[in-house]
Amino acid sequence: MFSTELSTFERNLLPLINYLGNEAIEDENWEEIRQLTGVDVKHEKGEDTTIMLKHIQGIDTDKYKLELEEISNKSIKQFKIKKQLSEMKEHLLELELTVENYGLQ
Repeated sequence: MFSTELSTFERNLLPLINYLGNEAIEDENWEEIRQLTGVDVKHEKGEDTTIMLKHIQGIDTDKYKLELEEISNKSIKQFKIKKQLSEMKEHLLELELTVENYGLQ
């Protein structure tokens, strides 16, 4: 039978996966997390972007919960701004500017 009760391990791990599992986290955020926790969770080059237990098992979720949430939220906001700027740039490239000679006599 499936149990709906989470173990302490799972309860501590789920917020961490939520904070670190978003697509918006970039190199600068991984470095900030490393400096905060002392654990290098950044993926190696060429490695799949999936976060594995080996990447996060050394992080004390209770101790760093607020800071990790803040880093995650900041990365999401930055990601949204970059996406919006990219969309605006694409839109501006589609516009045509017409300049006409305004003759003064």
